[in-house]
Amino acid sequence: MTTLLPPYESRNFFAQPFYVQDDTGIFVTSVDLFFSRIDDTLPVTVEIRTMEGGVPSNVILPFSQVTLRPDDISTSLNSTVSTKFTFPSPVYLSGPIQQNVRGNADINRLTKEYCLVVYSPSPKYEVYTATLGQQDINPDIEQSASRTPSLRGLFKPQISATWSESETEMLKFVLNRASFTTNDGLVRFFNTTLDTPQNHVHVTSNDNFIALSKKIIVGLGSTGYNPSDIVPGVTITQSVSGATAKLTGIGGSITIGAGATISNVGTGYTDGTFTNISLVTETGFGKDAKATIGVVSSGIATVTITSGGSGYVVGDSLLIGNIGQNVGFGGKLTVISTSSNNSFVLDNVQGTFTVGISTLNYVNSSGVTTSVGAGVTISSITEDQYYDGLHMKVIHPNHDMNSTQNYVKISKFRPELSGVNSTLSDGPLSPTQTTPIALSSTTGFDTFEGLAVSASNPGYVIIGEEVIEYTGIAGNTLTGITRSIDAPFIRGTSTSVSFGIYPIATYVYKYEINGISLRRINKVHNFAEVDNTSVHPINIDSYFIKIDMSDTDFDGKTIGKDRTGDLHFTETRNIGSYGTNVTQNIQYSTVDVSVKNKILPSTNIVPRLRSFTGTSSNGTEDSFVDNGYVEVSLNERNYFTSPQLVASKVNEDIFTTESPGNRSLTLEMLMSSTDDRVSPIIDLEDASLILGSYRLNQPIARNEYSTDDRIRSLYDDPHATVYISKPIYLSIPANSLKVLLSGYIGQSGNIRVLYRLFRNDNPDQSANYELFPGYSNYSVDGNGIKRVIDPSANDGTQDSFVDTGSYSEVRDYEYTADDLPYFDAFSIKVIISGTNQADPPHLDDIRAIANVKPNVW
Repeated sequence: MTTLLPPYESRNFFAQPFYVQDDTGIFVTSVDLFFSRIDDTLPVTVEIRTMEGGVPSNVILPFSQVTLRPDDISTSLNSTVSTKFTFPSPVYLSGPIQQNVRGNADINRLTKEYCLVVYSPSPKYEVYTATLGQQDINPDIEQSASRTPSLRGLFKPQISATWSESETEMLKFVLNRASFTTNDGLVRFFNTTLDTPQNHVHVTSNDNFIALSKKIIVGLGSTGYNPSDIVPGVTITQSVSGATAKLTGIGGSITIGAGATISNVGTGYTDGTFTNISLVTETGFGKDAKATIGVVSSGIATVTITSGGSGYVVGDSLLIGNIGQNVGFGGKLTVISTSSNNSFVLDNVQGTFTVGISTLNYVNSSGVTTSVGAGVTISSITEDQYYDGLHMKVIHPNHDMNSTQNYVKISKFRPELSGVNSTLSDGPLSPTQTTPIALSSTTGFDTFEGLAVSASNPGYVIIGEEVIEYTGIAGNTLTGITRSIDAPFIRGTSTSVSFGIYPIATYVYKYEINGISLRRINKVHNFAEVDNTSVHPINIDSYFIKIDMSDTDFDGKTIGKDRTGDLHFTETRNIGSYGTNVTQNIQYSTVDVSVKNKILPSTNIVPRLRSFTGTSSNGTEDSFVDNGYVEVSLNERNYFTSPQLVASKVNEDIFTTESPGNRSLTLEMLMSSTDDRVSPIIDLEDASLILGSYRLNQPIARNEYSTDDRIRSLYDDPHATVYISKPIYLSIPANSLKVLLSGYIGQSGNIRVLYRLFRNDNPDQSANYELFPGYSNYSVDGNGIKRVIDPSANDGTQDSFVDTGSYSEVRDYEYTADDLPYFDAFSIKVIISGTNQADPPHLDDIRAIANVKPNVW
């Protein structure tokens, strides 16, 4: 990089040319000048420029400009005292330029010429120069000045902005070069810590957390209750256990006949009437219901319940099982009537209901607790594995914490503005005050996590960013005050934190959300504590955390009173406000090492990267395994065969402690030189790593595509990478469709292709897609005709098995669907998935052909 000077505006400067004769070039570190007179206030500047056409140019070499004030300059009467101008960085001056002159070996190279420019806005500066043939002013030097082969005469500017060379006059100066060690040098770059919003900590939007209440279904030992009193919405209690819950439904058998109605007719079913069809529960706890299903024009037309099963609740959604030729999808029923009601569906459970120990009670419309009915006890309890009251789903796009080994730190999770709150009525509240805190009202502050506040069950409030503990209420004051609870955690430090002064009318919030103390949320969470990851999975844009209801967490941190077994989220709903901080990893499978550098003759740079492994979304790789150092290429893309990650600060402090500073990404530059005059160069101001990753997941097992209706949807497909074409309209109707695809699938990858048909005479057709049959669902009959074995087993794979080949090798694939009903337009959907985010499938070309084929039976 060079700097161009504007035309000269002053004549108070000169230039001393000099030659570099070293073949390797040299690095100069400073220059010594000898002054006889200086200005009182104005500075002087020294710089190195190139020579062009034998005269000084306007091109200043990088790092070669130095300005000194008069206080930093020394003078002498006989040129014996020097002033050193040290460059901010060593300045490289290249050596002779090779010139190949045919037949003349004596002029086969050209010496490289530069000039040292000295200037000042003041005319008072004077430096010592030498004139050829004259005696040195220093009496200790007896010889007269003579020409040296590395210098030319001094250049001075003219009024016409040109240079004039004084051939017999030269500047007295000493140019100092660097002498480098020939031992290897090492430079290391580390990732920044991912612990603040400025350094890749995720900041949530509103409602990015879904708290899950506890749901159970209790079988009743007796049905002797009054159905006009016991209706969904009442509170159910059990006196002996102290448990409470909200009644959300009364379960029983679906009423025979018209106990269910059609909520979605679906598409693609075989026309006819089909008996003894099993109904699949989509929502609720019901089981074993059966029905007679009538299909007209490929859609569900009639339904008659023939066996009511048990455990169903009005509003439950049911799916249609296999009927006819086992084709069709999307049909749904809704339960509208039940009989033999012998179970209660309970939600928002607090405490633990127990089988058979006592009768159940309900809270009537007057708020009075009354027995549900004589002999109505609990005969069985079935717990919902998903809604267990202890888990919370976190919506967190691209979190890259795909392994259960991870830890996540949540901070700045605030109480809701609509929650229990008040304001300071006396004040100001000083940072050290522990006397009772007066509020404008203490309504709602007398309980915490559903129990009365006491010394054994303290309550917590937050004022500003400070969490304060209290153990009692006296009028409108909080008593038993302890300040700065969890303060080091809130501020992200390991030292004591002092807070400011809070004036009167400052808001005070109960430190609780959805019935749970925020001390249980604003902390580090361990993914390994999550129960049943098949029910509470880690997905590419979300995961679950389990809330610890004991008095201490997995790490021994105090988080409140031990409420194990009797405390759950109050209700299922979205919670969380904008500004909550959640840590995350940064996963990558490619890296561009962008470092400006210069490797001179006799020098070398060997870049190496130390990384730690990551885990693909739905993959099986172990995270946080140290890969050691591997060589990488500078200023080009480097590929990994498995995901790597930059870990969050909380994960680094646990898993990468053997790395300097616990850092999970290290770029090492091994620099060497065999000549002490030169060194390789790295520009520290322009060094960066560009990390790349792919949005790839495998949320559905390879053998379940034929049975998972989510992939047929426009909106519910859980895959991260999906291509959907616009509708393609035909000039004439067609009954056959072929897709030709060129691309790379890979050993861990997966590509499935679906289609959707449109008919002009049926604008209300289903918006769902259908899978192409796939190579495992074809057979050749006795006439040599390739036929689909089972339409319900269509899986979207290609017509014939094709080996995926070597890494990134492109192959051709075909997908065919024949004997289709005539259609006027179609759309193609391509699902791309895989279990290794470093080896993603990709499409190079896709074409579709619709035509008319005769039906062969």
